[in-house]
Amino acid sequence: MTLRSTTPIISRPTTHGFTLVELLVVIVVIGILAAIAIPVFLSQADKASDTALKSDLANAAKLLQVAETNGETLPAEVIAGEIVNLGTAGTFTPTQTLTVSGSGETLCVEGVSDSGDTYSVDLTEGIRNYDCDGNANGIEPLVLSYGDTVLTEGSANETLAPTVSGGLGERSFSVTEALPAGVTFDTATGTFTGPAADEWDYASAVAVGGTGHTCAVNSSGGVDCWGRNSDGQSNVPAALQAPSTAVDVVAGSLHTCALTSTGGVQCWGNNDYGQTTVPAAYQSAGVAAVDLGRWHTCVRTTSGAADCWGANIYGETTVPAALQAAGSVIDISAGDEYTCAVTGSGGVDCWGDTAWSKTSVPAELQTSGAAAVSTGGHGHTCVLKTDNGIQCWGRNKYSESAVPEELQSGGAQAVSTGIYHTCALTLAGEVSCWGDNSYGQLNIPESVQQANIQSLRSEAHHSCVLTTSGGIQCWGRNANGQLNTPATLATGLGPFPADVTVTVTDDTATTTDTVTLSIS
Repeated sequence: MTLRSTTPIISRPTTHGFTLVELLVVIVVIGILAAIAIPVFLSQADKASDTALKSDLANAAKLLQVAETNGETLPAEVIAGEIVNLGTAGTFTPTQTLTVSGSGETLCVEGVSDSGDTYSVDLTEGIRNYDCDGNANGIEPLVLSYGDTVLTEGSANETLAPTVSGGLGERSFSVTEALPAGVTFDTATGTFTGPAADEWDYASAVAVGGTGHTCAVNSSGGVDCWGRNSDGQSNVPAALQAPSTAVDVVAGSLHTCALTSTGGVQCWGNNDYGQTTVPAAYQSAGVAAVDLGRWHTCVRTTSGAADCWGANIYGETTVPAALQAAGSVIDISAGDEYTCAVTGSGGVDCWGDTAWSKTSVPAELQTSGAAAVSTGGHGHTCVLKTDNGIQCWGRNKYSESAVPEELQSGGAQAVSTGIYHTCALTLAGEVSCWGDNSYGQLNIPESVQQANIQSLRSEAHHSCVLTTSGGIQCWGRNANGQLNTPATLATGLGPFPADVTVTVTDDTATTTDTVTLSIS
């Protein structure tokens, strides 16, 4: 028989802690829950702050509007937590600090929530997610720049477009300062557009004829002439019509000559005295400057010597031996049957017809002191001195030789003589004329005085200036249409370079860029 114990066996519970792995799992779970909960909490807090700010803005705008209507002085800033007393409009206590700007229809209130976002309110748009200056939250700043600001000469409607980044909404563009002639601007895209291919026609030189014609060198190196054409003086040879290689043109009484880029001279018009028969040595090279008298032609060679041909009735083409040497001449001017030159030392030497003492150079200018000389069409001579003063002598029938006092000892950069009048370009860029005014020679247009002038030419009874934009403006006698400058040459292009300011505006901001337009 088997005996069994009747005493119960008591089991003792076994106690033990978490294992390391279990602890790590718990920590990870807690971390994940925190990572989820904290952003949610913060997001909710930010939303609550944004909502509170918007409520503050709405209340503030209403009370401030009433307060302003009631004549109360509006605060520039409302501090968070402080009671704001707006008189009869009431009081309020904002949860965020608010900034107040503008008045009336431009009244605007803005503030920054705990999230860092800026909100504002005005009387027309209500609550907005940007500040009173239009700077939006979370939007890159508006940036404007032009990578290319150079137009290629001769190109067809070349465009210079901007690069714009940042901002928000539809953009509009504007430009301040005057655009160069021939350039347009698109306010929708901010793009500059250059001239059409056939609009690149501006002048690089102008010449005034002694009996009523005017000529110019155009941008293509061709020569254009208009006005009197009794002797073919305005009939430009085919070889000199655009495109060509002319760099200067000079008009005489009844003939015209052009200087080419290679230093050659070509002449046309009246040839009664051989004045348009260019010596072989100068037909393709060798000449630095050319000038025309009534019936003769003179040049300053590239070596700095003087030479003349054509009529020699008074010895006007008989160049003094001393001036035939290289380096002896820096300027030459052919007048009405006489010629003058400025020597290498700055002295003035004249020869030919001596009527009215037009060749009688004042003693103080015989050896030095002169920078340039201009011989009048009917008997007077003027010199631009090295001190920028002007001195004239010879015929003075209409006071054409009576230099204004303010130009006698300085203030001038150029002088040019007509038959009975004289004009000067001052250092200030203005034109001054004196002498006969029978044909309005002294009536300088206001547009001329306001222009940027690079050269001045007077002859007979009219004068012309060439502006820095390549435009030509003339005044005086117009019996033969010599003032009727072709439209494209009258306007010119530019001037270049030109600094203009471009502004771009969108829904968030406004920014500008200074652009220097130029040509190559």
